Amino acid sequence: FNDVRVRRAVSHAVNRQAIIDAVFIKGELTPAISRGLSEWSPRIDELGAGARYYQHDPKEARRLLAEAGVPKGFKTQMSTTAGTGAGRQITDAAQLAQRSLKDVGIEVELKIQEYGAYMATTAKGKFEGMAFGPVSNAWEPDSVLYGLYAPDQPRNYGHVNDPKITAMLKEQRRTQD
Repeated sequence: FNDVRVRRAVSHAVNRQAIIDAVFIKGELTPAISRGLSEWSPRIDELGAGARYYQHDPKEARRLLAEAGVPKGFKTQMSTTAGTGAGRQITDAAQLAQRSLKDVGIEVELKIQEYGAYMATTAKGKFEGMAFGPVSNAWEPDSVLYGLYAPDQPRNYGHVNDPKITAMLKEQRRTQD
C-alpha cells in the first residue's frame, strides 16, 4: 500500500455507487468531508482531475496493479466492524467492497471485529492491510480533515504522513474565513 498506484487501483476497483444503492439505498459519493457539511464539501464532479479516483474502473485498476508490479493482484485483509449503530450496513458494505476488489485480483479476507475491539485496535491505526469502518460525523471540517490526515492524530488510521498535507492542515486551522 506504499505504492500510490496500488492505492489508486483499490480506489478504482471499489464500486462505491453499487454499495450506496445496495446498502444505504440513497446517498451520493462524497470526498473526505461528507455532504452534510455542504458549505465545505465539494461534490465529486467539482474535484477536477481528482474526481477520476472515485470512478469505478476495473480495467484501470488492473492496469495500475500491473504497473505497480502485481499484475495478478495480491492477498490482504480488511478489518471492519458489525457492532455499530449502523447495524449490518458496515459489514454489508465491506463485503461488497471485497467483491469489487476480487474482480481485479485483490483477494481480501474480512476480519470482522466487535465494535469495542475495532475501536481499540483498527480505529487507532492498529491493523494489517485495509480498514473499512464508520467515520464519525462532524459539525465542521477541521475535525474530519485534521483528525484523519495529521500524522500526530489517533484517528489517522491510514498513517498519512505527508509534509505538504500537514502544512495545508495547519494552514487551514489558522484561516479564519
